[in-house]
Amino acid sequence: MIKQIIDLDYVKNPFKEIGEDFALVTAGGKDGYNPMTVSWGSVGKLWNKNVIILFIRPERATWAYLEKNPKFTVSFFNGEYKENLTLAGRISGHDYKDKFSEIGLTPIYDVDADVYYAKEASYIFKCSKLYVGDIEEDGFIDKSLIEKFYGSHGGYHKVVVAQINSYFVNEE
Repeated sequence: MIKQIIDLDYVKNPFKEIGEDFALVTAGGKDGYNPMTVSWGSVGKLWNKNVIILFIRPERATWAYLEKNPKFTVSFFNGEYKENLTLAGRISGHDYKDKFSEIGLTPIYDVDADVYYAKEASYIFKCSKLYVGDIEEDGFIDKSLIEKFYGSHGGYHKVVVAQINSYFVNEE
């Protein structure tokens, strides 16, 4: 059972939670959805709102769901389920109809928000997109990042800034 919480006390270290432990973004709703692992992102304040900023390559299957749906979830696992999240980052939703089953996690549907989240998550953010933009080659001051993270590694990321509408902690 998940319980709504008021503040972000459960996010002890967003650098570790996103960058090392990974998180699971799930976009889409009852008409179709897909989860993906994220390890690049930030949590903070922007436009007087609590936000999460994510970086997602447009060739990822989840992007198609995120592009057409205004809401999504981010599930955090406090360092648990790392193997599941690593697998979610390796396999594509283009190849698997039920990616949650493939990665050994359980999708839970939130009928009020028309979003899914992972049952096993320690806590969940329910989010609404505020801004979507592109990382562009011309913007790089440090050009070495282009070769290190793009080209043969995939396309330039989309930047998604989303309001964190509510926070839930898993009490199971």
